[in-house]
Amino acid sequence: MTRSAPPPHPAASLVVAALLGALALPGCTGEAPPPPVVDAPAPWKPPAADLDEPKPSPVMFPAVDEEPEEPLRPVAQPRDREPPLPSAARLAAFGLTRIDGDRLTVVTDRPEHAETLPALIDAAWPAWVDYFGEPPPRRADAPDDGPLMTAFLMDEPDRFRSAGLLPDDLPPFLTGRQRGRRFWMYDVEEDYFRRALTLHEATHVFMGLHVDRRDAGPLWYLEGMAERFGAHRFQPDDTLTVRVVPGEEAAAGGWDRIERVRADVAANAALSLDQIARLTDADFLGDDRGYAWAWALCAFLDGHPAYRGTFRSLAEPGRRGDLSVFTPEQRRQIEAEWRTFVTELTPSYDVAANAVQFRPTLAQVPAPVFAERGWQAFDSVRAGQEVTVKAFGRFTLAEEPKPWESTADGISVDYHRGRRIGEVQAAVLADAPAPPVGLAEPIPVGAEGTFVAPRDGTLYLRINDRPDRRADNRGTVGVLVERD
Repeated sequence: MTRSAPPPHPAASLVVAALLGALALPGCTGEAPPPPVVDAPAPWKPPAADLDEPKPSPVMFPAVDEEPEEPLRPVAQPRDREPPLPSAARLAAFGLTRIDGDRLTVVTDRPEHAETLPALIDAAWPAWVDYFGEPPPRRADAPDDGPLMTAFLMDEPDRFRSAGLLPDDLPPFLTGRQRGRRFWMYDVEEDYFRRALTLHEATHVFMGLHVDRRDAGPLWYLEGMAERFGAHRFQPDDTLTVRVVPGEEAAAGGWDRIERVRADVAANAALSLDQIARLTDADFLGDDRGYAWAWALCAFLDGHPAYRGTFRSLAEPGRRGDLSVFTPEQRRQIEAEWRTFVTELTPSYDVAANAVQFRPTLAQVPAPVFAERGWQAFDSVRAGQEVTVKAFGRFTLAEEPKPWESTADGISVDYHRGRRIGEVQAAVLADAPAPPVGLAEPIPVGAEGTFVAPRDGTLYLRINDRPDRRADNRGTVGVLVERD
């Protein structure tokens, strides 16, 4: 992917706020490129006393045989277990610059790329607090033990190694790695991707504030939620919004999670929920496939109106990433929708607008198909049965640049997956115990169409549209369904 650097964003002017702290979480993984060699003074080392790691608090880290019935939140933030940072003058001797904010300190050899990052953390802070809760207070015995978060943004990693700021025992990583209240990132040219990396690693730090280390959660959840908060956009008033399905600006800015999922789907290599739940460290080494699929699952469950309440409860201690909280019926519905989501995933995909309506529409004849909704259930059909759907009425597609009026045959001003937008489509979702397939296989119907049901299941109908534009449709078509 060719990468270019867009100009710095106005978010650099955001005001920074109060200091807090963080608990260690597993960081991101990957393989680091060999660092270049630079001439530098002798490595700086802190006094020996500064290297002593404090013993864990028995309240924060109880012994296994003293495990409480309910998981405990940390009662205070841990100390920063890394050595203290060298002075600004000492950093300058290695060609490094320190940029201090109220919540984030950045040490970098590319200061022109780091100036906006402390303000970025301040802008994201309310979203973290809203989702995970207020962090615990600082430890009473360590009221001033360094910055809340420290980021090392590296263009030439050997400068940091020579300065004693890139530990030899830090596991290799692809683009970023977090440990405790510090994280290391290789610099990139794209502003969007750099911001996404910073938000990703800072999310790891923040998530660690609220749980005992043993309750941190499975890897897919930790990395998926870090990616979820890393995906962002700026509103017209320069307000930062996180936890979005980003638009085209993300791919242009080097963030390629959507493209990676789509490539796997095209290669018939899509991951199931169970496969994502079993992702290991090895799946996050070498390339970004693990990150892409972990993000996709978190974005889907966190954005879906029927599942997001339960999914959000997985942020609680002792429940991190535990998909067993979903009922068997919910799990089957999730698997049915998951296939449709990854098959039709596009930039700015609207998860809520494309949610499947599983309760059949039988009360009215003709039954309505709503233009602004995803698949809508109707009635049962049998494999091999001939089904005729007749649809009539007019509705509007989009609002900008103007409303487009359409019939059930659709209009040719735009297409989605090779079919006219506005066209009525059918699908048959397989009945249990068969796997919940069918919603990713739309059947063109239009104003009138006949097809043979491919399986025993439930008939679903929808109006074809791009999944990032469905929400602003208005109106319905009436349908009559005939079966032989």
